[in-house]
Amino acid sequence: MNKASPSVAKTVLATLSGEVMGRAALLGLNFFVANRLGAGQYGQMGVLLAAASMLQPLADLGLTHLALRTLSEVGGEHRFPLFLAFKSSGSLLFFLVLAVWSRFLGVEVSVVGFFLAGVFVLLNTWGDYFRQILRARQLAVVESWMRLVFIAGACTGAVLMATLNPTPTLALVCISIAPLSLCVGYGLALVWSGLPSLPSLMGAESFLRQNGVVALGSMAYLLLVVSIMRLDVWMVHHFLGTTATGAWLSAYNLVYAGAFLAQGLASVAIPRLMDPTTSAPRVLWKVWRLQIGLAVGLFLGVQALGPRVFQLVFRSPDFQMAVQVVPLLGGMLAISTLVVLSYFLFLVAGRLWSFLLLLALAVCVKICLGFILVPRFGLQGVAWSGLLSEGPELAVAAWWGSKLYLDWRRKTAV
Repeated sequence: MNKASPSVAKTVLATLSGEVMGRAALLGLNFFVANRLGAGQYGQMGVLLAAASMLQPLADLGLTHLALRTLSEVGGEHRFPLFLAFKSSGSLLFFLVLAVWSRFLGVEVSVVGFFLAGVFVLLNTWGDYFRQILRARQLAVVESWMRLVFIAGACTGAVLMATLNPTPTLALVCISIAPLSLCVGYGLALVWSGLPSLPSLMGAESFLRQNGVVALGSMAYLLLVVSIMRLDVWMVHHFLGTTATGAWLSAYNLVYAGAFLAQGLASVAIPRLMDPTTSAPRVLWKVWRLQIGLAVGLFLGVQALGPRVFQLVFRSPDFQMAVQVVPLLGGMLAISTLVVLSYFLFLVAGRLWSFLLLLALAVCVKICLGFILVPRFGLQGVAWSGLLSEGPELAVAAWWGSKLYLDWRRKTAV
């Protein structure tokens, strides 16, 4: 059983501090890898990761956010062995599909590199899964300590990258060490917290009847999110080439390091949003206020410091073509920060498929805008296609999600 629940302020502080430490380590490793490889080879690695990421829904199976919701409920910890069994099965399915897909890759794509990109994607889904469970168990302070393990793994990867001949394949190995270390640390922390550690399919049939549609919705959400994020890579690679892809990814990874703060802050809000003892309008306003404050802070930070930091970190001339899109990426980051809270509101209200409709429309609009803007305006066209497609999605999702959440709280009030 859990001890007394920590305060909201303590939980938020622990979560954000953990996210900052982890993302700072990953960002530093990313900077180092990009500069060691150069824009061209960094772009090749990005294309491999983009391809492997399209299979991410199979590795996740919609369990990450479903675990946060289910295990946040009173007595929800008994579901952990079942979640562990489903997650293990999804990982096996992921590798089987990855192996089949690798047979159809073009000759210019490294099969070994593609497999290593898949390993990296899978490890990150396990890390996200364990992290959400720790939050559901209100063990955010433990989560922040686990980030030290992640930092140690990132440093190990950097040392390897510095001492060996840099190639995209080696880079994928180096960046996988940190999430692997984190998964081991998370697993040990969950066992220490008292959760059962052996997977079991007991109760699987009834669970699927109750949550199968939600899990499928989460998988569809993840597929659409991956699509809307990785569309940028495909469009840049298709229209502008590998070097431009590396330059775009360097700017994108620099700016979107803050997106994990948004994910962390929004996910902490779920247990509070579901608490029947709280005032629904009050808690909704509180979480929106925090999320808006974070979005504004991230946006202003990117505008003030982003271009200078980018030029300081990425000194190669091949990267400098992307400095012009850093401010625009700041706008996209602010939008994404607010969209993630809208998603959680739909999830809590049990109306995930409504959100997916909005997201699918945004993906379609982004594709159409990309084919019009990217060939004409280059990297700036990629950024504008994101702003013009995701901005209207946010406006509708924020209003609709808040309305659905308040309706759900009224219906479930005792």
